Amino acid sequence: MVIEAVLFDIYGTLLFVSEESVMVRSRMIANFLKAHGIDTDPEDVALKAAHRWIEFSRGHFADVYAYFRAILQDIADRDHYDDRFMDELIEVGALDSEAELAPDVIETLDELSELGIRCGIVSNSPCYYAIRDLGSAGILDYFDVLGISSRWKITKPDPEIFLRTASALNVKPQHVLAVGNDPLEDVKGAKLADMKSALLNKSLKGMWSTSRAVFGECMDEIECEPDYIIEEIGEILTIIYDEQHQDI
Repeated sequence: MVIEAVLFDIYGTLLFVSEESVMVRSRMIANFLKAHGIDTDPEDVALKAAHRWIEFSRGHFADVYAYFRAILQDIADRDHYDDRFMDELIEVGALDSEAELAPDVIETLDELSELGIRCGIVSNSPCYYAIRDLGSAGILDYFDVLGISSRWKITKPDPEIFLRTASALNVKPQHVLAVGNDPLEDVKGAKLADMKSALLNKSLKGMWSTSRAVFGECMDEIECEPDYIIEEIGEILTIIYDEQHQDI
């Protein structure tokens, strides 16, 4: 089957955020809050933000200001603050990206572009952060469609987010390869959408996981068998070549 489009997960696939950088940012937020009479610590900030991030990804907050107000509600038991305070908090806590490019991402995206393969995003994440981080990493313009959960209020593994993204790319599901690092969200979602899937089975050392921070390590075996298992993102180029030549 000829692959005409690739749908990428963002965090843990194209980009990663280190635990160290999350704690540095959380420390900056905690210090800002303490300077304004709100006592907290970086660990509490990181955990509260991770919980609310999941809600933000599901479209529960209108914007990043509402997200931070919810975090403040959890920390200080109130969410009413003046505009200047919120502007300064957002400047400290959300304007700059901590995300880093995973290895070989730009080279792979360049090659896909040369092959005429269309690229889209399918991500369980807040739209604000997804666009910020993809832009900061210099790869936003590679993607024709951004299927982001908070924008569409659809979360993986619901096949609708995959199907809607493929439709926007004008590509049939059978000609799509979905790439991600989560067996449930990425592999199961792709299968339900009748797409090929490639599981990136490589966790970079020190990589932050919001789900792990909130729910802990998951020891359950998930019966979601991918079509391909890869160690490096560039391996999808071989997959595309092999899929194309199976039809010859």
